[in-house]
Amino acid sequence: MQDFPSVYKSPETFRESCRQVVGGHELKRQTDIESHAPFSPYNLRVFEQAYYGISDLLFPLVRDKSASILPFNKPVSGKPWILEVCPASTLKRLMKNKVPSYKGPEDKKKENRRQILRVVKGKGVVFVKDAALEEKIVVNKGGDALDSVIAALAAFNAVQNQDALIPKDDGYWRREGYVYV
Repeated sequence: MQDFPSVYKSPETFRESCRQVVGGHELKRQTDIESHAPFSPYNLRVFEQAYYGISDLLFPLVRDKSASILPFNKPVSGKPWILEVCPASTLKRLMKNKVPSYKGPEDKKKENRRQILRVVKGKGVVFVKDAALEEKIVVNKGGDALDSVIAALAAFNAVQNQDALIPKDDGYWRREGYVYV
């Protein structure tokens, strides 16, 4: 992490380097497999998000020691905690792998977003009776607003059990990170 921006000058360099290490294939991390994440961090659909998240968000925080990046660092009181979450994985868990298609402009997908939001609210998400905000989430045809709410729920659930913030396993997460769902 300390030299990420100097080693990988662009998202494309990052992706191509990952692909070269594994002979041009796309492999998932162990945490991607366990959390049922749909993509590896260098997948064509998400490699730019991964690159900019690491180089422009995480790198400065690590360099300046201004946040705890979990599970690499222990959570420190008084510092922000950064966790990797995957809305798709969290949603699969919440809906027992029966997630309706919800991204798109069709009325059916809008209704699916409304149904998913009801499930999420049933898990404790509160909008302080803000019907306008809920409607904005439902009408956002790309599903990004709903994904943000699901991501916040995953992060909230993860920090409720601080003893589980550092996984107890063989330590693969020390190299590759961990997806909290």
